[in-house]
Amino acid sequence: MTTYREWFTERLQNHPQLNAAMVGGFHSARGLVETPPRPFLAMVFSTETDELTDVATRQICRFWIHDDLESFTTIDQALEYLREALATPESEQDMLHCRFSENSQDFFDPGHGTVTRYGTYYATKVREGV
Repeated sequence: MTTYREWFTERLQNHPQLNAAMVGGFHSARGLVETPPRPFLAMVFSTETDELTDVATRQICRFWIHDDLESFTTIDQALEYLREALATPESEQDMLHCRFSENSQDFFDPGHGTVTRYGTYYATKVREGV
């Protein structure tokens, strides 16, 4: 079974509209040293936790979409593409299920000089051997 990071990254890369919209690409937020071209997406993964007493694990992932000041139209559209990209196909729901939680309010990121919003998703997968 793939890791959560691999599953999320594959979904993002395989969504043509999201890929086209994110000119600056997909990045791990912790690894961003310089600001990529805008718009870009930064992924933040929480701690992986037990779910359902050793039967499954859960991962919360937050996707920050950054763009030029005052350009929330691109961000809003990208959040819709993100939701499409992360919809779990029925054929995979017995092994991994991804659930949308929320889209944030508008933010300004002074470190990157961008406006930004995030989408939060909860993913649960069955432990191997269960």
